[in-house]
Amino acid sequence: MPSGSTARAGAFLAACAIAVVGVSAGPAGGAAGIIDQKAAATQIEAMTGAPAKITWVRSTDGRMLYLGCGFKDIQNACWVVMVFDTQEGRERVFAPASTPGAYHTPLITPNGERLIWNRGRQDIFIADWDGRNARLLMKGLL
Repeated sequence: MPSGSTARAGAFLAACAIAVVGVSAGPAGGAAGIIDQKAAATQIEAMTGAPAKITWVRSTDGRMLYLGCGFKDIQNACWVVMVFDTQEGRERVFAPASTPGAYHTPLITPNGERLIWNRGRQDIFIADWDGRNARLLMKGLL
Protein backbone atom coordinates (compact mmCIF):
# COMPACT_ATOMS: atom_id res chain seq x y z
CA MET A 1 0.00 0.00 0.00
CA PRO A 2 1.48 3.42 -0.90
CA SER A 3 2.40 5.85 1.82
CA GLY A 4 0.08 8.80 2.53
CA SER A 5 2.18 11.25 0.52
CA THR A 6 2.51 8.82 -2.40
CA ALA A 7 -1.23 8.22 -2.42
CA ARG A 8 -1.89 11.98 -2.31
CA ALA A 9 0.56 12.52 -5.18
CA GLY A 10 -1.21 9.83 -7.22
CA ALA A 11 -4.59 11.38 -6.48
CA PHE A 12 -3.31 14.78 -7.47
CA LEU A 13 -2.05 13.45 -10.82
CA ALA A 14 -5.46 11.86 -11.41
CA ALA A 15 -7.10 15.18 -10.54
CA CYS A 16 -4.87 16.97 -13.03
CA ALA A 17 -5.95 14.55 -15.73
CA ILE A 18 -9.62 15.20 -14.97
CA ALA A 19 -9.14 18.96 -15.02
CA VAL A 20 -7.01 19.12 -18.14
CA VAL A 21 -8.92 16.60 -20.23
CA GLY A 22 -12.40 17.32 -18.94
CA VAL A 23 -12.31 21.05 -18.37
CA SER A 24 -10.07 22.47 -21.06
CA ALA A 25 -11.89 21.59 -24.21
CA GLY A 26 -13.08 25.03 -25.28
CA PRO A 27 -11.56 28.20 -26.69
CA ALA A 28 -9.10 30.20 -24.60
CA GLY A 29 -11.86 32.19 -22.96
CA GLY A 30 -13.31 29.17 -21.16
CA ALA A 31 -14.34 25.57 -21.29
CA ALA A 32 -16.68 24.15 -23.89
CA GLY A 33 -18.92 22.70 -21.23
CA ILE A 34 -17.86 19.08 -21.56
CA ILE A 35 -18.11 18.77 -17.78
CA ASP A 36 -19.37 21.07 -15.08
CA GLN A 37 -16.31 22.92 -13.79
CA LYS A 38 -17.69 23.25 -10.27
CA ALA A 39 -18.32 19.50 -10.23
CA ALA A 40 -14.76 18.94 -11.43
CA ALA A 41 -13.49 21.16 -8.59
CA THR A 42 -15.46 19.10 -6.10
CA GLN A 43 -14.06 15.84 -7.52
CA ILE A 44 -10.51 17.16 -7.43
CA GLU A 45 -10.83 18.29 -3.83
CA ALA A 46 -12.32 14.91 -2.90
CA MET A 47 -9.34 13.12 -4.49
CA THR A 48 -6.65 15.41 -3.10
CA GLY A 49 -8.24 16.03 0.27
CA ALA A 50 -7.63 19.76 -0.07
CA PRO A 51 -8.09 22.70 -2.45
CA ALA A 52 -5.87 22.40 -5.52
CA LYS A 53 -4.45 24.59 -8.27
CA ILE A 54 -3.52 23.31 -11.72
CA THR A 55 -1.84 25.00 -14.69
CA TRP A 56 -1.21 24.00 -18.31
CA VAL A 57 -0.65 25.50 -21.74
CA ARG A 58 -3.32 25.33 -24.42
CA SER A 59 -3.65 26.48 -28.00
CA THR A 60 -5.87 29.52 -28.47
CA ASP A 61 -8.42 27.44 -30.37
CA GLY A 62 -8.63 25.01 -27.44
CA ARG A 63 -7.87 21.96 -29.56
CA MET A 64 -4.31 21.25 -28.39
CA LEU A 65 -2.64 20.96 -25.01
CA TYR A 66 1.10 21.44 -24.69
CA LEU A 67 2.37 18.41 -22.83
CA GLY A 68 6.11 19.03 -22.95
CA CYS A 69 6.82 17.82 -26.49
CA GLY A 70 9.71 20.20 -27.00
CA PHE A 71 10.17 23.83 -27.91
CA LYS A 72 10.17 23.11 -31.64
CA ASP A 73 6.52 22.05 -31.31
CA ILE A 74 5.36 25.32 -29.76
CA GLN A 75 7.50 28.10 -31.23
CA ASN A 76 5.19 28.83 -34.16
CA ALA A 77 1.91 28.10 -32.41
CA CYS A 78 -0.41 30.39 -30.51
CA TRP A 79 -0.54 29.30 -26.89
CA VAL A 80 -1.98 30.71 -23.67
CA VAL A 81 -1.37 29.69 -20.07
CA MET A 82 -4.45 28.28 -18.36
CA VAL A 83 -5.14 27.91 -14.63
CA PHE A 84 -7.76 26.06 -12.63
CA ASP A 85 -8.34 26.67 -8.92
CA THR A 86 -10.79 24.40 -7.15
CA GLN A 87 -11.73 27.24 -4.82
CA GLU A 88 -12.64 29.43 -7.82
CA GLY A 89 -14.43 26.47 -9.41
CA ARG A 90 -13.51 27.42 -12.96
CA GLU A 91 -10.68 27.51 -15.46
CA ARG A 92 -9.40 30.82 -16.76
CA VAL A 93 -6.75 32.22 -19.01
CA PHE A 94 -3.83 33.45 -16.90
CA ALA A 95 -3.83 37.19 -17.62
CA PRO A 96 -0.07 37.91 -17.93
CA ALA A 97 0.24 35.10 -20.48
CA SER A 98 -3.08 35.69 -22.24
CA THR A 99 -1.71 37.27 -25.43
CA PRO A 100 -1.02 34.25 -27.66
CA GLY A 101 2.65 33.36 -27.81
CA ALA A 102 5.29 30.71 -27.26
CA TYR A 103 4.48 30.00 -23.60
CA HIS A 104 5.49 26.77 -21.96
CA THR A 105 6.37 25.02 -18.70
CA PRO A 106 4.04 26.83 -16.28
CA LEU A 107 4.79 25.93 -12.66
CA ILE A 108 3.00 26.80 -9.44
CA THR A 109 5.21 27.88 -6.54
CA PRO A 110 5.15 25.54 -3.52
CA ASN A 111 2.95 27.91 -1.50
CA GLY A 112 0.47 28.20 -4.41
CA GLU A 113 0.59 31.98 -4.47
CA ARG A 114 2.54 32.54 -7.70
CA LEU A 115 2.99 31.12 -11.17
CA ILE A 116 6.28 30.84 -13.07
CA TRP A 117 6.38 30.25 -16.84
CA ASN A 118 8.63 30.46 -19.88
CA ARG A 119 8.03 32.71 -22.86
CA GLY A 120 10.10 31.68 -25.82
CA ARG A 121 13.51 30.16 -25.34
CA GLN A 122 15.01 32.56 -22.89
CA ASP A 123 12.60 34.45 -20.63
CA ILE A 124 11.27 33.15 -17.30
CA PHE A 125 8.44 35.19 -15.80
CA ILE A 126 6.73 35.17 -12.41
CA ALA A 127 3.41 36.65 -11.26
CA ASP A 128 0.92 36.36 -8.43
CA TRP A 129 -1.76 33.68 -8.93
CA ASP A 130 -4.30 36.40 -9.71
CA GLY A 131 -2.04 37.72 -12.50
CA ARG A 132 -0.79 40.81 -10.70
CA ASN A 133 2.85 41.81 -10.29
CA ALA A 134 4.08 40.03 -13.42
CA ARG A 135 7.77 40.52 -14.08
CA LEU A 136 10.75 38.98 -15.81
CA LEU A 137 12.39 36.74 -13.25
CA MET A 138 15.49 35.79 -15.21
CA LYS A 139 16.86 34.67 -18.52
CA GLY A 140 16.86 30.93 -19.01
CA LEU A 141 14.71 27.91 -19.69
CA LEU A 142 12.65 25.95 -17.16
